[in-house]
Amino acid sequence: MGKRQRSEPIRALSFNIQAATRTRRYRDYLLHSWKQVLPHSSRFAALEQIAEVVKPFDIVALQESDSGSLRSSYLNQTGHLAEIAEFPFWTHQANRNVGEIACPGNGVLSRYKPSAVFDHRLPGRIPGRGALIVDVPIARVPLRLIALHLSLGARARSEQLEFVRSLMESEQPTVVLGDFNAGAGSKEFDNFLKASGLKQATQNAPTFPSWRPESALDHVLVSPQIDVSDARVLPIPVSDHLPLALEFSLR
Repeated sequence: MGKRQRSEPIRALSFNIQAATRTRRYRDYLLHSWKQVLPHSSRFAALEQIAEVVKPFDIVALQESDSGSLRSSYLNQTGHLAEIAEFPFWTHQANRNVGEIACPGNGVLSRYKPSAVFDHRLPGRIPGRGALIVDVPIARVPLRLIALHLSLGARARSEQLEFVRSLMESEQPTVVLGDFNAGAGSKEFDNFLKASGLKQATQNAPTFPSWRPESALDHVLVSPQIDVSDARVLPIPVSDHLPLALEFSLR
């Protein structure tokens, strides 16, 4: 039998950036709550630091990236990060519009030219969650990226993961990455793994809160056609979540 061919290693990152708002302790949620609705100069410094974090990677999935509202000084943070981190391709999905005050969403930065982009609204009693699909050709193989941010409630997450499963093609190599707001041990997460055939690349590594990680809320899941050579949490507390880094190849 001939040797299996693999693509060149691909470096991917998933990062909930909390709209570039620094949070270093629980009381910051209360004392600095005004930063969630008003612009402030430290947000631009945080974006510069986030750009340095994402720059070495080939593909980046962002959660809670502001789409361009009052708090972000009407700056689309995904587009801004693509510009200063020198990514040639980017796409953004605005999920929840809180008037003109805040508009969080999902974003994808890529050094590969996408062949297709799909913007999906996830089901749930409270609207405002989405899944952003980006297909990129890697060594003539169509890799499907599903970047998502799930709800806080278990019932909504179960419905959302069932919907995400319907977006997957059985033979297409797939990476699902983002903030799941849950992890292994939760019924909906374990059911999704079984139904999808995906495997955990990061094995429940704690990412939240960034100053004392205790909960594995962020995950990268990969299909069997993908070989993972490195998966780890980066100890970079710019947001209230830590970023997840992955290096993988396609067979």
